[in-house]
Amino acid sequence: MKDAILSISSGPARRHPWRHLFLFVVIYLGSIGITIFLAPLVQKLLWIRHSSNPTSLTSYLVGKPFGKIFDRTRWIPLSFGVLYLLKTTGLLSFKRLGVGGKHCGQWLRFFILGVLLSVALCGAQLVTTPWTFGGGSLVATLARAFGSALLVSMLEEIVFRALIPCLIRNAAGAVLAFILGSAFFAYAHFKIPPEMGNFYGASIDIAQSANVGWAYLTGIGTTFRYVPYFSLFVLGGFLLMLVYRFSNLMASMGFHCGLVFILLLYRKIICFTADPLNKFLGSNHLVDSPLALVLLCSLFFYQCGQYFHERARN
Repeated sequence: MKDAILSISSGPARRHPWRHLFLFVVIYLGSIGITIFLAPLVQKLLWIRHSSNPTSLTSYLVGKPFGKIFDRTRWIPLSFGVLYLLKTTGLLSFKRLGVGGKHCGQWLRFFILGVLLSVALCGAQLVTTPWTFGGGSLVATLARAFGSALLVSMLEEIVFRALIPCLIRNAAGAVLAFILGSAFFAYAHFKIPPEMGNFYGASIDIAQSANVGWAYLTGIGTTFRYVPYFSLFVLGGFLLMLVYRFSNLMASMGFHCGLVFILLLYRKIICFTADPLNKFLGSNHLVDSPLALVLLCSLFFYQCGQYFHERARN
């Protein structure tokens, strides 16, 4: 059945849809509250481990500002809540999500599309802006970029294109699931402002951590920009339309993976020697490019046309 991935046929989440949507909000906010107390402890333990037995990993981690440690630590309490909601909604299943060999062709097709979109945007920047190659092993960089992109695309698609739209759709309908799900996806990418959490050391007090936690929630108020936000909103809408169209996550995972893979690779191996002169092309973040917004809108409207055409035909 089409759209089955976003429907709850039975269970407590079906009987009390608003309660479970509210529970997601509590879990999201609660994870930040818990992290306010947990992140300073994690930071202290990292420094203790590094001072007694330094390794390349501990050197890397203690070199990160506290804001980054806070962001990573937040996934500890958040993961438990998300796993509970996935189990409650029946989405804690690759079969239900449509993740498997059956749809590998879809994954590969949209992975290539994501790669082509990123390459087009990157290529336009490289033609107009002075740059040079960064250092490091190309093979190792390729492997890390692909591994990270694969993991990020899988986790984000399960949360942002399955769990959240599923909860909203069953509480408030498909239209609000599309709008609010895409809006939250864009909001979640506007995190801590650069000036917040940019401090180091083994002794971080609760007040400092609370300031970072508050900035995590409200940072979009100071970092908001129209083009990046609406690029992410349209990207979220496009990926969700792929889920609506195919009733599985493989297409959206593939596109997301291709996009992130090239972006990570691009940031690692390309060093700009001057700021981009053409503001229409944006920076190496790509989402701040008006050209990216135009291309994403084109892809989104094309998928909408395909979706409604297939529904009318069936």
